[in-house]
Formats: sequence, structure tokens, C-alpha cells
Amino acid sequence: MTVNTQIIKAMEERYAAKGFDPSRRVSDEDINTILEAMRLSPSSFGLQPWKFFMIESEDIKKKLGDAAPLNRPKLESASHIITVSYTHLRAHETDSY
Repeated sequence: MTVNTQIIKAMEERYAAKGFDPSRRVSDEDINTILEAMRLSPSSFGLQPWKFFMIESEDIKKKLGDAAPLNRPKLESASHIITVSYTHLRAHETDSY
């Protein structure tokens, strides 16, 4: 199977989670692997203009559910939530590139 075929096959088999089993948790090992992969993700000029936040707090998940009521069931039942925020770069921060 070619790489192109593998990519297309993987995309055909993806799905969006409709909910999570609150009695199950993503393992610490898997979370650490995900966070490390995110940390190593490439960006233009290697600037990586983002920050990742991992949320486990039930209180914060409830507040996120209040802010996004259509996603409340998923937010409140997920063992972890990872959010991404963009950091705006100023011209002087990219001049050396």
C-alpha cells in the first residue's frame, strides 16, 4: 500500500466522537505522547506560535460546558480536554528569520 493510499484510507476511517465514557480515562502515557507530539509539531520558521493547555479539572470542564452548551456533554464527560491558543507574533520577533 502506498503512502498516499494509507493517508486516504486513514481519512476515510476517521470519525467525530459524539460522546465519551466518563468511567474511562486516557492513560498518562498516551496523554504524554500526545502532548509531546503537539510540542514537536512544526510551524513556519519554527516559531511555534501556540500554547497548549490540558484540562482535567471538573470545575473548568463545567465552565467550558457553560460557555459552549452544544458541546457540554462531550466537554464534561471527556477525561482530558486539550485546548490550543495562538500567540500573535510581532514583526521584531520574526526579523531574524
